[in-house]
Amino acid sequence: MNSNHFFKHIWSFGDHAVPAVTLEDKLYRVGGMPDESLYAPQPDYEGLFAHYYIKPTDFREKVAVLADPRLLDSSAVPVSLPLQWVTSVDSLAGRKRLLQDPIYPLSAVGILVTKDNQIVLGTRGGAVTEERRRMYAVGLLATPPGGSVKFKPYAAGIADPFTVTLVDELYEELGVFGLRSTCLLGLLDSFPPGPKGLKVVGVLHTDATFKQIVHKHGTALGIYEQLLSEGATRKNAKHELSAQKLPVDAWEHSSLIALPNNSLYIRRFLDAQTLPSAYNFATACSGGLELYLQHLQKK
Repeated sequence: MNSNHFFKHIWSFGDHAVPAVTLEDKLYRVGGMPDESLYAPQPDYEGLFAHYYIKPTDFREKVAVLADPRLLDSSAVPVSLPLQWVTSVDSLAGRKRLLQDPIYPLSAVGILVTKDNQIVLGTRGGAVTEERRRMYAVGLLATPPGGSVKFKPYAAGIADPFTVTLVDELYEELGVFGLRSTCLLGLLDSFPPGPKGLKVVGVLHTDATFKQIVHKHGTALGIYEQLLSEGATRKNAKHELSAQKLPVDAWEHSSLIALPNNSLYIRRFLDAQTLPSAYNFATACSGGLELYLQHLQKK
């Protein structure tokens, strides 16, 4: 498996079956987390932010974590992945090194291939500061869609939580487009810049062209920024986008660019980013593209 000081490939699913997911509705506890009263019967998010002395954010969800980190010590793809949960606040506390022991929240990262055979890349949006660059890869290239895997029950017959996350994030970040196929490629561990942690990488083939995606994304981003400039709250601006059936999280990427879906172009694109001083990627982006390149070369 490829690795560098930005990411480490742990498993490539390749010809192996993708591990089955076992959901255990149980809080994954480590030192530094508050007592159970802030989690039951439902998480007290304000109390959790106060416990960690973290400025409150809008992201308030149960997120899936790997319940048996020992699985990561083996190069063999496991048959099953046992998942428990922490809150998004605990996950943020882990990124800020406020916990005594590591936790292993899972995210999904997508490689989106368009009808006209382009890979969609985006520049991470939001206010650019050194801390936000390190924690969220603001201003760096990423591969939308992607996001934290929420911990929730999945009905029988529904796709795995990683594919569900990728499809949900596609709709929220870029818009609702038809999908011709989806495939999970493997697991990597990524390091800053960008959120540290475990990323399941998948590829999605859409029936939309790159131009169609850019148009819908740009329309949503323009409306969102106009509403904010007029004094609307982020919540109200997103509500308006939802009412217009536009991607509510278009702001997560300030611009989109296309990378030809070709092994040679992808390899040259990645090689141009080898020096840390010139590194323009969120690490999950480069790690995901490396996994995808392996996938293409095996076909």
